[in-house]
Amino acid sequence: MWGGTLARAAVAAAALTSLIAPAAAQGADTGRRDIRLPSFDGTEIVTHFFPAPEGARDAAGRAPTVMLGHGWAGSGELDTRAAPSEPSESVDAGLLHRAGYNVVTWDERGFGDSGGRAQVDSPAYEGRDAQAIIDWISKQDEAALDAPGDPRLGMAGGSYGGGIQLVTAAIDHRVDAITPTIAWHDLENPLLPEGDFRLGWASLLLGGGQASGSLAPEMQSAYSATLWSGRVRQSDYDWFLARGPGDLVKNITAPTLILQGTVDTLFTLRDGIKNYEMLRAAGTPVRMVWFCGGHGACMVDPGPRGEVARATVAWLDRWLRDDTTVDTGAPFTWLADDGRWRSAPSWPPAPGAPLRASASGRMQIRPGTASGNPIAAMPAQGGWSVPIPTPAAADVVGAPQLTLTYKGTGWPRRDTHVFAQVVRRVASGRREVIGNQASPIPVLLDGRQRTLSLALEPIAARVEPGDELSLQLVDSSALFDAQRTSGALNATVTIELPTAAAATRVAAGSAAPAGP
Repeated sequence: MWGGTLARAAVAAAALTSLIAPAAAQGADTGRRDIRLPSFDGTEIVTHFFPAPEGARDAAGRAPTVMLGHGWAGSGELDTRAAPSEPSESVDAGLLHRAGYNVVTWDERGFGDSGGRAQVDSPAYEGRDAQAIIDWISKQDEAALDAPGDPRLGMAGGSYGGGIQLVTAAIDHRVDAITPTIAWHDLENPLLPEGDFRLGWASLLLGGGQASGSLAPEMQSAYSATLWSGRVRQSDYDWFLARGPGDLVKNITAPTLILQGTVDTLFTLRDGIKNYEMLRAAGTPVRMVWFCGGHGACMVDPGPRGEVARATVAWLDRWLRDDTTVDTGAPFTWLADDGRWRSAPSWPPAPGAPLRASASGRMQIRPGTASGNPIAAMPAQGGWSVPIPTPAAADVVGAPQLTLTYKGTGWPRRDTHVFAQVVRRVASGRREVIGNQASPIPVLLDGRQRTLSLALEPIAARVEPGDELSLQLVDSSALFDAQRTSGALNATVTIELPTAAAATRVAAGSAAPAGP
């Protein structure tokens, strides 16, 4: 059974390549220099340097440099010459080169033509690989320097290429600006939120990584053990928590633009919020932008194209060129699911009146077919739905708060999960899960009355007249591990959706307010 799951995941991962790791463009690029760069442990990291256009260099022939990381199971871009036929949210080597920067791409260890095994953006491995590349950049004739050995340096890239930015900037203050896109904070919420295994994405990522690269053996071992038992071993938990930035984020001094996807069901908005709040507390200049994209599927209005790419270049221009005339936009800007940009002076925005609902009922828990698919939650046919009264219009922004008082019984396990998702029925009759997000709720089926309160995955939605909202509680979700328990809950649930008091509309292609 589980072998078939992994085999299907490998096939699905190939189809999802565009979400995780856009393929590197092929062909020689004029002026590109390539090197097999030995890292700290002798592992060779294949690295490419694209000098900035001559017209963009200073009198000494130098320009700032941007390191562009690739997605999971990908490799470094090889060409800067192709320009997209229409605006794209992807920040590629060509865009950065045309903006006047030296561009450096590389194959992270275990992928492409680099050696070693992928260690999931570990500070002790991939972080030190990036430091070796920075050392090498500082010796290139076209690289502007802040000091000997210290290049004027920014970073860009999404997913795996976003994680390496946070890791590198945390351990090396030679990095002057970063723009992590659909990156993570730590791997607890992406892999084990509330102790439940995010099986859909774990299967896809493992399958894609094995098909395209060489992975640390701990990844397969942890996957197999968790899949069979439904529980994570402490040693596996510790291994994954040491990958990516985590609490190292507080050490970042480089101005940071956080770009997070509202429909990202792997590295959710929660990860961006954690990074934003930690950076703000540290006094680091930081901006956060939410857009309709990421690891998942944008099934609502994506808004005007190119906004994420424009925001990225503006941030780099402001902080790498010290150009104070660049307007980088409000500290918090988000795209609601109506395709319109809104902004606030900070995160969280000033609160409006929350949308509340409460109900009591009985919920069955059964093993069987899960709702949704491995990357997106969808309205379930069954489950328990609690209507949420709505005003004429509201901007729902942030993490819904759920309180559950229950008595649960079940067999054979005393602990399990049920899942909460916010469903909207629009005037046309279509039903959708806002943000495609489902949140696991841990419950103990021991017959005792218990109460828990927790924050669900953050969402961003514009509620209009005629929309109908509800909280749907379901016993299984294809985003997560299969339900292994039979039982029931007698429960009272309360849900509260946060709203923004006064969001400001923002015009596409501009950081200036466009009116309420």
